[in-house]
Amino acid sequence: MQPSEFFKPGLAVVTAWLLAEQFRDPKFPGGMISLAIFGLGAAILILQPDYGQLLLLTAIWGTVFFIAGWNWGWIAGLGAFVGGVVLFGYRFAPHFKSRIDRFLSPETQDTYQVDMAIETISGGGVLGHDFSNAPSMKTHLADAHTDFV
Repeated sequence: MQPSEFFKPGLAVVTAWLLAEQFRDPKFPGGMISLAIFGLGAAILILQPDYGQLLLLTAIWGTVFFIAGWNWGWIAGLGAFVGGVVLFGYRFAPHFKSRIDRFLSPETQDTYQVDMAIETISGGGVLGHDFSNAPSMKTHLADAHTDFV
């Protein structure tokens, strides 16, 4: 369990509260406080680096802003930020680049993890596996603790 698992819903609730307070009192800097909290979380995730969690955090934060009715300039800026993070990760993080390349052209890359997950899911049939008698494909997955749990 990562701390970001608690931070994500906490950020959503705090951001919603801050934006509601700013809506109630336009002098209250709810959006800026929320941006600062998001920026702190984003900086920590970039330093790890954990771009997947960063994209999830950004999507949560952006969704709250969108629902709160913020203008399209902020939303466009958020989209540009996400695009910048993806480009930065693709350029400077080999693991991130490898995952994107394997997603875009699976026939040219090693897709063992995905292939085993598909085989496991399709092997279950309509009713799934009987766990008491079925062999566990989990022992064949290289990263069973992360993807496709």
